[in-house]
Amino acid sequence: MKTKILYVVSNLRRTGPVNQLLNIINNLDKNIFDCTVLTLSPEPVNEKESRLIDYNESGIKVHSLNLSRIGSVLKGKNNLKKFISHYLPDIIQTQGLRADSLVCSIKPSVSWITTSRNFPIEDYPSKFGFLKGTLMAKKHMRVLASCPHLVSCSFSIAEKLKGCDISSLVISNGVSNPDFKVLDKPIANPIRLISVGSLIKRKNMEYIIDFAKSFSDLGYEFNLLILGDGPLREHLSKISPDNVQFIGNVDNVGKYLIESDLFISSSYSEGLPNTVLEAISYGLPVILSDIPPHKEITNSLDSSFSIDFSLSDSPKNLAFNLSNELPKLINISNTTLSDKAIKLFGAKAMSQSYQKLYKDCL
Repeated sequence: MKTKILYVVSNLRRTGPVNQLLNIINNLDKNIFDCTVLTLSPEPVNEKESRLIDYNESGIKVHSLNLSRIGSVLKGKNNLKKFISHYLPDIIQTQGLRADSLVCSIKPSVSWITTSRNFPIEDYPSKFGFLKGTLMAKKHMRVLASCPHLVSCSFSIAEKLKGCDISSLVISNGVSNPDFKVLDKPIANPIRLISVGSLIKRKNMEYIIDFAKSFSDLGYEFNLLILGDGPLREHLSKISPDNVQFIGNVDNVGKYLIESDLFISSSYSEGLPNTVLEAISYGLPVILSDIPPHKEITNSLDSSFSIDFSLSDSPKNLAFNLSNELPKLINISNTTLSDKAIKLFGAKAMSQSYQKLYKDCL
């Protein structure tokens, strides 16, 4: 008899955690595991913002309680209990504050696993505002502490949780193989830079805009594509030079990565960023702020594949440093970087680690 796993999530909005869950499920041993995904709320109105079609095309069973956020509070607990009593899972795995909190509240009789893909104390106040975010972070930390099988998506997150007396198993995020063949290529003229992420304070995109201005002042010809959307888009657009283009949310990030030369991120905080993992899987050298999750990635790679910078340094200094380091990045092998990224951070290896955990939980 197969082991039945129920994955509970808010919805399948196109986010890093939803991408990671798809990677886990797509690489499950179907001879051993049977799984179902249960969403708490309806999908976004804009189909491009959801990965439901991708889950369906992968043959993954998806059900939904179709509850609003208020409905989750009023009826979520009872509706979830009914679904569980019908499906009878051997293991329940959750991700995100809503799903984690709801499953925690019903005190399931089967093994419960959740994955911390961020550090709530850092992430929520900047995302939801100081007061609301702090209250949400405190709640989520209590829920994470109560989970008997807590996973961290990076050693950086695990260390931060450990500092709050919360122990976890580390299973690093994984990236699927590129959709396009990665070949060694000369750097373009003008240089093609790309950054991917939500346009929110935590992603610190304004730093990248200021860097772009300084890099132009040094005489370099380049274009910068920014993929993603968010509340800061209008402000960032207003302060950006003409060679910076905002693309918005896309469902084919790989198409843009394969046509780029360098990836840049100046985030203040991350889990183990999917965007960076995707970039290196497409063979792109990376320019990254020296936060621990970024260092966790770059320390695994040859130093020629990346440039780290301190957020205490000015964007002008970063532009000057990149001008000195550019010859190093120009001469890398894109195929070698891609192969190493898949070997170190492949989706299959990540899924196999979760499958081992599932077996240990039984």
